[in-house]
Amino acid sequence: MRVLIVHGDADVARRLERGLARLGLSAVVAAEPRTAARRLDGEARCAELALTLLDPGLPSEEVGALLSVLARRAVGAPVAWITARDLDPVGADGPRAGGDLAPRLVARIRALLGPEPPIEVHDLVVDTAAAEARRAGRRLELTPTEASILVILARRAGEPVSRGGLLRDVWGIDFDTGTNVVDVHIRRLRSKLDDPFPRPLLHTVRGRGYMLAATAVPAEGADAGARDRGGDAPGAVRDGEAR
Repeated sequence: MRVLIVHGDADVARRLERGLARLGLSAVVAAEPRTAARRLDGEARCAELALTLLDPGLPSEEVGALLSVLARRAVGAPVAWITARDLDPVGADGPRAGGDLAPRLVARIRALLGPEPPIEVHDLVVDTAAAEARRAGRRLELTPTEASILVILARRAGEPVSRGGLLRDVWGIDFDTGTNVVDVHIRRLRSKLDDPFPRPLLHTVRGRGYMLAATAVPAEGADAGARDRGGDAPGAVRDGEAR
């Protein structure tokens, strides 16, 4: 799902985009309504819009013109007005959904978007709302962090998600921690998601990150064993030390 953000405060727009990413939503960002339509890149991208978030300080005439453009393109996405008060003043705190977004805004966004259907990848079914998953009818006993990782990968099934992207969207960290905390949690997730089943779904794509897919990753893009293997790098986090 794609969200249109039109906000004159660059910091608010940046934090909204980051918070939406942690909810598995991509964003099109513009500082003013008259440039927003151009950022949508035509009919196809416009049709992907699920929600529009607007700055209440924007000129009403320009907002009206933008909404008219969306209406002409048959975009029925709901509209919400967002201010800095809707952001979490203390920022991200651990692997909590929404990160920079205040819990009430996360609830509001989810209500506006409506229920998201379960995501299916081969015999895996991921209930994103409940943060639960079943494979071949068997419920996977996941920790909250493992469930967050799986939801992000499921929403982007078929495309690699980088370690940096997972650090940002799951832990709210925008810098390299110098540890292998992501790899540790991926390894634990694999032990529950893949090890009991004949077909692996969680693949390592060399140099690009991790990908959830029913088919094997081409050899030139994959780790030879599609698994994280041995050896603790400097600053590495061991399984028993991961948070």
